[in-house]
Amino acid sequence: AYYLVSGDIPEARTVADQDLRLATATGDPMMLIGAHIANGISLMYVGDLASAKDNCEKAATYYDRDKRAAYHAMYRMDPGVFLHSELARNLWLIGQPDAALKSLGLALDLGKDSPDPRSAAFANLFGGVVHQFRREVPKTLEHAARCIEMCDEHGIAQERVWAMAIHGWALVHTGSAEAGIKELEASIAIQRSRHAELNLTYALRQLADAYVFSGSYVQARDAAREGLRISERHGEVASKVELYRIMGESARMLARTGEIEAATHTKSGSTLSPEACFRAAVDLARKQGAKSLELRSSIALAREMRDRGMDADARILLKKIRSQFTEGIETRDLKDADEFLSGTGT
Repeated sequence: AYYLVSGDIPEARTVADQDLRLATATGDPMMLIGAHIANGISLMYVGDLASAKDNCEKAATYYDRDKRAAYHAMYRMDPGVFLHSELARNLWLIGQPDAALKSLGLALDLGKDSPDPRSAAFANLFGGVVHQFRREVPKTLEHAARCIEMCDEHGIAQERVWAMAIHGWALVHTGSAEAGIKELEASIAIQRSRHAELNLTYALRQLADAYVFSGSYVQARDAAREGLRISERHGEVASKVELYRIMGESARMLARTGEIEAATHTKSGSTLSPEACFRAAVDLARKQGAKSLELRSSIALAREMRDRGMDADARILLKKIRSQFTEGIETRDLKDADEFLSGTGT
């Protein structure tokens, strides 16, 4: 847990593998559930989503709701909440948005019934995460606010600071840009002060997205760029797809406003092309098997291609990934894809 929270992903992977080998050797279900969860989380951060999902599902086979008191004595929280929350995140990433909601529901039910307030807070934290992924702003705001309220009531620091970033993002998307960005920046500042970099790239991508939504494109570009630097430093790839996409969106919007220099150059002097950013996002999402992120990045790339007179190629690109989805028809990303392909979208 220490290596994960501090952002030392390679060391976290090493320790998780060691724990799993030990747990497998002992055959102890109490150890196996924790080892598989740790592996699932660390594998997600290095982009091995299929293995991350498998480990969460294996953890579920060892979980016994009647042993919650023993779990709490060993782990200080309910591992069932952890595994179903992490599984929900992985399911959304691999292109199963409805299955993600089902897994989230299990986590929330376990959290609600748990005598441990941190478990309940964690479930609501991931309620915010999953609904944010699905771009469902009111539900994102609701779960993040509930998590913060629980954390304040019970003195829970870690989940609170993570929830602040989600809550701030949701505030921006409900029209309270100033308050939302202020909360996002506060969350990031606290994480920096604690040297807790596990969630920092996620918070920076939320901040970058919030800046794009509020029209602050240079700030969005710079926040995304910083997130990418941190990802490279720690060997973490979970946030890189979205960071590339958001950096491309900011460059695209800067070019539209006529700020050509700002659109094509960063503070370090390196060039920045919207299409290159979008293609990097699409390619990385494909390598990870992150179909939901590939869809979102493909929509952005298709729009850029269409604007450059490559409408036929854009439709081929987007149709290929859209055809791989059999659920989540009412989610924003799938609606955007369908509208683009039908010729009614922007």
